[in-house]
Order: sequence, then structure tokens, then C-alpha cells
Amino acid sequence: MVTFESPATQDLLSALYKFAFGNAELKSLEEDLAEFDAFTFLDLATVEDFHSKVLAWLLNPQGSHATGEYFLKQFLLETGSATNEELDEFEWSNVVVQREWHNEVDGRIGFLDILVLNVDATYACAIENKIFSSEHSEQLTRYREALSRDLPHFRRSYVFLSPRGIVARRPEERQYWTPVGYESVLRLVEDLIDYGMAHDKAAVGAFLGQYATTLRRRVVPNTELRQKATKIYLQHKEAIDFIYENRDSYADAVERICQEAIDLQEHWLHVEQPPQRMVGFAHTAWERFESFHTGKGWAPSTDAAVLFDFDLREIGNVNVILTIAVGDNETVRRRLYESMQRHPDVFNARGHRQSGRFHQGFIRVYVSEGLLSDADFSNWDEYAVRAKIIRWVNDFANNDFLVMHQVITECLANLDDELD
Repeated sequence: MVTFESPATQDLLSALYKFAFGNAELKSLEEDLAEFDAFTFLDLATVEDFHSKVLAWLLNPQGSHATGEYFLKQFLLETGSATNEELDEFEWSNVVVQREWHNEVDGRIGFLDILVLNVDATYACAIENKIFSSEHSEQLTRYREALSRDLPHFRRSYVFLSPRGIVARRPEERQYWTPVGYESVLRLVEDLIDYGMAHDKAAVGAFLGQYATTLRRRVVPNTELRQKATKIYLQHKEAIDFIYENRDSYADAVERICQEAIDLQEHWLHVEQPPQRMVGFAHTAWERFESFHTGKGWAPSTDAAVLFDFDLREIGNVNVILTIAVGDNETVRRRLYESMQRHPDVFNARGHRQSGRFHQGFIRVYVSEGLLSDADFSNWDEYAVRAKIIRWVNDFANNDFLVMHQVITECLANLDDELD
């Protein structure tokens, strides 16, 4: 039988053919992406705490990286935090690098990501690190005020580090905090590798090589790899857009299935989270507690202090997560956190920033294993996917969720009794 496609369909088929076959640039990009990326594999690429640990380690002249003061001095120069004259005038080998510097201003507790102290030079450099999260609760102002109070005789510099080098949210803080992009960190890491400074220790060289790969792929916005991807996209925009639109329809279907799975649970409440590809839910019993309604920072539809989500933001990956919200009532947040920490076998965030400590931002306290596999997407069968998700949710609801619900409910009830 002869079929006749419309000119538009023929053009689209031609565009798909050109994109899929004989595309040398696409093949080159696929080869680049085939390189093993250890920290993405370990789900650490977008974990802020991981990047802060690596940065603090490199800034410490006495660190096991065995590259001495090089990274510290170059970072201070790169960010305008110190001059060559200052670096030459003082000794820097005994610098103290402190992680999560505890401070309190007007009764509000904070943790500055990194504090670099050179006592001999009476110098301090504050570094606040943001990876795919935003500044909150006037934290930069409070950190600056705390340092001014606690280190009044020190010359102080302030670095606001983020993937794109965004400026401080509050205009009055922009004169103090220098915005720095992660391309500066990538450049210094590559210098350590290129100059052979990391080669004295093979493990350090391998670690830094993997870290540079992660920065190029997942953090730094303007790299050769991303430029190559942009060029391919512009050359094959029609075909790629068509592929993406149909691939994204899988996410639409999964989102719809997750909403259905919530509705099938008698005591689960669906919470709208548009447009983030997050399908939120909570137990209906939590609604009656005053302490439950102390959260903020979500979509406008909820004031939940703690919330479950089906996380669909990464196509091809579906997880259930549990998060303690940002909020003004630190007692509620801390008590929820402490209650969950007493059950590490259930509340497990698998290496996220939450691990081992309380902090002021959103605190992720549970991350499930993936609900679906690559095969579920590559061999798409909506009926089979629906059955798999419903089956997983039923098992979760009758096991781990019951423990979590009991812990959270008891904590909220006790908090309400104390608030009365």
C-alpha cells in the first residue's frame, strides 16, 4: 500500500534522518559523554555539601592533596579576596579552613559554608556556596554581621560562589559579597592537573580528574562540552525538539500515574507542586496539627513543615523524597529532624547535604531507590509502568511509610502540646 505524507511530515522525517545518521558531531558528543563520571554516578554532582567539602579540602594548605598553598592563593587572587602583595607578605601555610562555621545573630542560628582564617595576617575569607539552590533568610547579611562582631580586627572578604556567579539577593549586600562562578574553580582544578601538581599522588590526580569532569558536565554552564551540545541543537533543532517533546510525554504520563497512586491510598493527600515536575503528598492526619503548618518556600499551595514528593525532574529517573521545609519555627524543624535521625534505617538521604547535621535550608531526609529503570523508558509501555509504580507505592505505604508516618505524627503531636 502506498502512503502519502504531508510536506511537513516529510520535512520532519528528513530532519530526523539527518540527525540520526552520519552526524559526526553527535557521535563525538556521545563519545565525550561516555567517559565515566564517578560523582554523577554516586548522585553527588548536585549535592552542595559535597562541593563544599572538596573546596575546603583544596583550600587547606595542609590537606592530603599535597599541592600546598597553590589552590588557596590562586583562589584568593581569582576572587579578588587578596592581592599578590598580601600573599607575599604573610605566611599562608598555617591557614585554618573551617567548614560550617556556626554563628548566631538575633537568635537565628546559621552555618557559613567555609571560613578561611589567617591569624598571622588577621585576615578572614567567608565563602557561601550555592549549587542549584538560592540564598534564603537574609543569611548573607547575618554571616557578615557575625564575622564583623566576632572578628572585628580582621580584614574580611566575602565570596558568594554559585554555578553562574549570581549576585547577592539583597542589593545592600552586593557591595560586600563578590559573586564568583564555578568556572573559576574548574579552571584552578584543571591547572592543578595540567601542571602535574596532583600527579605526585596518583589517587589525588584521579580524584581531581573526575571532579573536573563532573564540573564540566553538571555545574559549570559554559564549557566546551555544553558549547558542542548547543551547536548540535541549533543545527538539528526541529528533530531534537520533536524527540524531546515525545520523550517528555513519558514524564507527563508518569506524573499522571503518580497522582493516581496517591489517590488510591486512603489517607494520602495530593499536594500540587507546579511546575517543577514534583508530585507532592502528605498524610491527611498531619493536617490537624498546628505545627505542621509552619513551612514555607514550597509552591503557594502548601505550608507543610514536611512533605513527600515523587521527584520527576530528571527524565528517566523517578524517586520518592521526603523533605523538611524552610520555616521560621526552628523548633519544629529541629524536632522533626532529631526524631527522624533516631531511625536511620528508614530515614536515609543517601549522601545528600542533610547527612549528619541540621541546617537552615530544605533538608532532605529520605530518598528512595529508583521506581523505574532505563528499560521502562526505552521500551515504553504505559500499562506496565502504571502497574510497576502502583505496586511500589502499595509496598511503600504498607512498610517504610508506616514507620515514617508514626515518627512524624508523634513529633507533631508533641509539638502541638508544647505550643498550647
